[in-house]
Amino acid sequence: MPDSVIKFRGDYKTYYLMVDQNGAMELSLPIVKAGGNFLRCIERIFLIDGSDLDEVEFGVDEPADDSDLDFVVTRK
Repeated sequence: MPDSVIKFRGDYKTYYLMVDQNGAMELSLPIVKAGGNFLRCIERIFLIDGSDLDEVEFGVDEPADDSDLDFVVTRK
């Protein structure tokens, strides 16, 4: 289907952020069929390919040291 035949309803287009297991990311504007399946993408904007990402340590298992935070609770 040529791009010139595709018509959008409404004022907005919905782009999807696609991320694969290697960290590659793209914004895609797909044609979505009535059942919710993607037919094909009209536009694909490649953001990163994932090769420039270093492994990130989030330290989820380590407790946060927030001993310097003092919260003042006042009644209004």
